[in-house]
Amino acid sequence: MDEQKLRKMYDEIRGAELRNDKTGQHDDKYMVDRIMRYLLEKAKEEVNE
Repeated sequence: MDEQKLRKMYDEIRGAELRNDKTGQHDDKYMVDRIMRYLLEKAKEEVNE
């Protein structure tokens, strides 16, 4: 995985965290679970490429 893809993933995760911090919509456990699912999905995509 190249640095550009990693940076994009980091920015997406960080953006979601910041939005959630502002709204308080979800608790930390939900956000961690959501981030884990996102990372697993991206890892599967990377393996299939």
